[in-house]
Amino acid sequence: MSINIYGNIFSRVYDKYWTEYIDDLAPGLIKFCDVNIKSKKILDLCCGTGRLANIFLKNNYDVIGLDQSENMLRIARYKNNEFNNFRTIHADARDFNINGLGLVISTFDSLNHFLNTDELNKIFSSVFDSLIKDAYFIFDLNTLRNLKEWDFIDIDETDDLMIVMYGKYSNQQKRAFTKVIGFYSEDKQCYNRFEEVMYNTVFSIEDINKLLIKVGFKNVKYYDPNNLSANIPDPEKLDRVMIVCQKL
Repeated sequence: MSINIYGNIFSRVYDKYWTEYIDDLAPGLIKFCDVNIKSKKILDLCCGTGRLANIFLKNNYDVIGLDQSENMLRIARYKNNEFNNFRTIHADARDFNINGLGLVISTFDSLNHFLNTDELNKIFSSVFDSLIKDAYFIFDLNTLRNLKEWDFIDIDETDDLMIVMYGKYSNQQKRAFTKVIGFYSEDKQCYNRFEEVMYNTVFSIEDINKLLIKVGFKNVKYYDPNNLSANIPDPEKLDRVMIVCQKL
């Protein structure tokens, strides 16, 4: 398989420290969806620990969270256990079938983690078949502009976490990777080591557009993730692009 099944410790660290992007993104998404989505039955594809799902649930959406990491889903269920209209599916984003969805959304460059356009085609087909008429598919991607600059080493330390992140881009493979190594404690006495490698594949906007049209999507538009009111004519100039399309 081409994507990672994140470990238990890393999943807890992810849920605690990788939250800012979703928190910043959510208000604009909710505003867009409140105006445009006909059915409030939605799928958070590659939902991780359910942070975005939680925000949609609080705004009266019925949410299904799908992810290939059971460790992530366990946290998502715990976080959202007060909601009767939330359920999770432990499945592969490349092969699922859920009927009657008004929206499928995938954020935090989750689809960059897949290996190639053949895999994206399978995802797009599963999404399309799961949507009702006039429903939306919304997802974001890191662009080449962003990924080719991945050449860094970051070291961070808090009372409960010590983490080292090393990032690199391969022009030959058209992929970037981030290796994360750290120690995490929930009681500040016993520290547990974790290690993960996360990959981001470069997908050109031209290829994405062709795949979406081939599957059957219409009205494909590109936005700055922080502004879903202004269509961007040249999305490759962004570091991360939000893609919105419809099943008509």
